[in-house]
Amino acid sequence: MPPVLGVHLILTSLSKDYDGFVMNYNMHSMGKTIPELHAMLKQAEKGLPKKTPAVLTIKEGKIQKRKPQAGSGKAKGKSKKAYTPKKKIPPPAKKEHPAKDMACHHCGQIGHWRRNCVLYLEELKKGKAGSTSTSGT
Repeated sequence: MPPVLGVHLILTSLSKDYDGFVMNYNMHSMGKTIPELHAMLKQAEKGLPKKTPAVLTIKEGKIQKRKPQAGSGKAKGKSKKAYTPKKKIPPPAKKEHPAKDMACHHCGQIGHWRRNCVLYLEELKKGKAGSTSTSGT
């Protein structure tokens, strides 16, 4: 049986309590495999009211009803995730001296930026000194 047909068969066999899940699945055209769909259904089942019957679980090729867990509902150990989280990609390492390879846009020399250029800073000082003296007269 093709996987698409199996997923469709599973989705159509769900009770009316799962209508929201089925509608969301179909709207987003997820195209998941049967084990991925099963994990998503188990996750969605946690949000349903308690009176809803349990989703069938697959064990060793047999379909069995899932038994409710004994206890207060909280697992003592860490819960296992039904999916594998995406790996976080670290940002690229920062360079110690990024200006070492760059050329100044003001004087064209390699090894510093315009904001650190001696010629540019001198011109700025001259420009400010010249503008204050001309505006005062």
